[in-house]
Amino acid sequence: MIRKLSESDRRRVMEFLLPEKEFNIFIIGDIENHGFSEDFQELWGEFDDNGDFIAVLLRYMRNSIVYAPGEYRAGEFARMILNHPEITTVMGKTTVIDKLNAAGRLEYSKARTTYLARMQKMDVSPAEPSGQIDVQAASLDDIPLIVELHNSIDEFDYDSAEEKTAALIRDLECKSGRAYFVADRGRVISTALTTAENSFSALVRGVATDTSHRNRGLATACMVALCKDLLNEGKTPCLFYDNPAAGAIYRRLGFQDLGTWQFSMLR
Repeated sequence: MIRKLSESDRRRVMEFLLPEKEFNIFIIGDIENHGFSEDFQELWGEFDDNGDFIAVLLRYMRNSIVYAPGEYRAGEFARMILNHPEITTVMGKTTVIDKLNAAGRLEYSKARTTYLARMQKMDVSPAEPSGQIDVQAASLDDIPLIVELHNSIDEFDYDSAEEKTAALIRDLECKSGRAYFVADRGRVISTALTTAENSFSALVRGVATDTSHRNRGLATACMVALCKDLLNEGKTPCLFYDNPAAGAIYRRLGFQDLGTWQFSMLR
């Protein structure tokens, strides 16, 4: 049976998601931060004959995420995604999305596989030069300067300035994300952000440095400050990456690969 979830399902769905909490960082964060009654968020669950969870589908705005630790009714979930008027993106652990794709119903205009990594402890010494860089925690007033930096970098062309601004405001106001940055003469020149923060973990994103200020350890300094604060709060920093050079930097900080994650845009 597949049905829509409500507040009464909160405890059981969280118990289902927590064994792979890093892969479920978005779903857990969205449940904690937005619950089951918002018009921009919906959750469905597949249940076995005993009423136990088999799979979960989240729709958050235009995005959908599927999670299942084993076999599930992938064809039915694919039909639900395809027929939903707002969903344009499909995401999830690669092994889960492979089953969804094998159902043969979804067609994509773009697909990308990334690594998911987590940090359980930091490997950077406080004596390293990055500790001398002035890293600041951002407030709402700093968002336009952070967006300006991201808009100047090709890798961050996936959203408009308006969408980036709205997402950052939402994260900071809901405390589902935070931002750290380095400034120079009134401009943000390096930054690292989080989103999908929950009781257990946080997704690090938006790590960027202005092209004219690279190779100075600025992004590393932002990452160190950000991850230290998360770890001190008992939260596990997680991130996605697909650039081998970036992966080497993240591993040097203490991140370890957990597996792969699929991002796909529906045709």
